[in-house]
Amino acid sequence: MKPTIKVRKDVDQVSRNVVLLLLVNTVFFGFNIKELLSASEERIFSVAPYAGMTRSSERVKDPDAFKGEACMSDVSKHFIQGIHGPVAGFSLYGEKPGIYIAEFSLKASDNSIDKRVLICDAVEYNGPFVNDPSNSRKINAKEFDSSNIYQKFSVKYRVSGQGFVSLSVRWFGEINVWWDRVTVKFEEAFTNEDLYQMMKLEDKPDELSINQNQFNIFEAQGLFADMWGFKKAVSMINGSKRKVSLFKYHSQWPGVIPEYPDTYEKLFGYNLIILNNVNVIGLKVTGRKQLVDFVESGGMLILLGDTHMLAQGEITETFIENILPVKLSPPRDVVRSDIPLYLKPDSNLSNLNLNWSKKPYTVYYHKVQNVKGDVLLRSGSIPLIIGKRCGSGKIIVILLSVFGESVKDSDGIPFWEWEDWPKLLSEVIQGGVK
Repeated sequence: MKPTIKVRKDVDQVSRNVVLLLLVNTVFFGFNIKELLSASEERIFSVAPYAGMTRSSERVKDPDAFKGEACMSDVSKHFIQGIHGPVAGFSLYGEKPGIYIAEFSLKASDNSIDKRVLICDAVEYNGPFVNDPSNSRKINAKEFDSSNIYQKFSVKYRVSGQGFVSLSVRWFGEINVWWDRVTVKFEEAFTNEDLYQMMKLEDKPDELSINQNQFNIFEAQGLFADMWGFKKAVSMINGSKRKVSLFKYHSQWPGVIPEYPDTYEKLFGYNLIILNNVNVIGLKVTGRKQLVDFVESGGMLILLGDTHMLAQGEITETFIENILPVKLSPPRDVVRSDIPLYLKPDSNLSNLNLNWSKKPYTVYYHKVQNVKGDVLLRSGSIPLIIGKRCGSGKIIVILLSVFGESVKDSDGIPFWEWEDWPKLLSEVIQGGVK
């Protein structure tokens, strides 16, 4: 009889927060899942007045406009809020790092006056390029070739991938204006090295070293983190210390890890960093570069998780990808097995006194390619824990997943319910990699 697999029903507080976040984004910010996954070569967006700012613009019928409607500011009925009134705007999330061009399609009622009438803005907030002068374009009425005919005005802007992009138009109340669409074109990709050089970030101080006399551990936790048993595993290591910080999701830019050691001096005060189902985008370019230097200088990094790690954690095309012992398959590499995958130790862990007769198994796992390190745990030919030396340090990638529940008709137990799982984790931490 083929075993049946159930989906986990228990949802912790962090899970509920994520669901609420998605709902808030959907209702108030026009959250688009596709924008999180990729950036195409060219995208066209229609526009609408900002919520709460309809006194400076409104959506109107316009046969010349994209899809027959435009956002209009009318001198006779609208007025400026503050120094200049926003006509309309919207935000994009999850844009990949690089150079973009935003083409604003605009129309003016009068092109004869010699006055500034609009400002087009394309800005990545919470990123390093927020104050770039090139983010904005001031438009004089005389720049319109004709009155009452749509014309495109371009703004070139840079994206670091650390914030959200706001595209908007500001109005000065001199003439009537219409904005019917914006076309976003992706022009050039930035590598992590490009960003590192543009942001002029500091290099690791030569005198810094990692104290290896005791385990001082920092664990960043995301969804389902407690199920992995690191608290108990660390308690088995004499003299070890563990600091935990919960990943915080944000509606308008990548999440953050409060209390994360975000300088070289703070980071090198630890010798083990655990990223437990957290998105590495939250570390920003600086944190990712520092983390690689940390490992190469003698530190240990453990990566694991389900919804926000490995291919789901936006590791590809970052500094961290360069030291992985596997090749990832974005955008999603968590797969489900038709049968339970029973765990089997490799030579590095085979001499442990663990109760394998319980037949611990996983159902979901990260499917990866090109294994380049030591396989510490496997199920048949499927690697489940891989470790690799990197400079003077180590990186461990755990490919199991806590998705799913007990499998009906199986004679084993889910690995997270296995009493010896924390002991196995403890051994991995203390020296599973040769």
